[in-house]
Amino acid sequence: MSLRFRLNMLITLLFALILLAGSFYVINNAKTAVKEEMQSVSKLTLQLIEIALMSNTASSTSETQQSVLESIANLESTRHLEIELYKTGNKGSMVPVKIIPTIDAQAPEWFIRMVKPQPVEYRRVFRESLTAYTEILIRANPSDEITEVLNESRGVLGLLVLFAVLANILVYISLGRGLAPIESILKGLDGIEQGEYQRRLPRFKYPEFSRISEK
Repeated sequence: MSLRFRLNMLITLLFALILLAGSFYVINNAKTAVKEEMQSVSKLTLQLIEIALMSNTASSTSETQQSVLESIANLESTRHLEIELYKTGNKGSMVPVKIIPTIDAQAPEWFIRMVKPQPVEYRRVFRESLTAYTEILIRANPSDEITEVLNESRGVLGLLVLFAVLANILVYISLGRGLAPIESILKGLDGIEQGEYQRRLPRFKYPEFSRISEK
């Protein structure tokens, strides 16, 4: 195994480790970003709904408040969120079974498994000024956010891969040029072995090889 090949393999291994560490960093950041975005959007939505209901309670009737809740329940699917309204006429428990949202992100399955957060749900039960017990369930769906972070991560990882490939090619070419004088030195040593004592080596660009040439 040649010295050039060994050095190139060592550098390739180093680039592979850098690429692996960079990939872990990018994916971990993507996971954190998805988690924080889901929690932030869900909390903010719940707070805005509570503010709207409190405003209606102070200035209007329970029918108006009920109308607000039903309007919220009839909303079409919103970005990052699934909002549902539950009502019951008795005072029993009306908390629905926790449902894990279906993730339909435009991303590979392995990426979804690595970055998807734990299910995020926020519930708010309204018992005052309403004709029926009402509960709002806000469930975060990270599908859109996962698609976004995939596009961002793909660019960063693509740059890392491109850098590793180009740097490896550059190192391989540089090593080839840098170690090229060794062949001339070997030919000179072969000439000495065969009695060609007047043979001279050329001067090389690198000082280490030039010193060998002079000796």
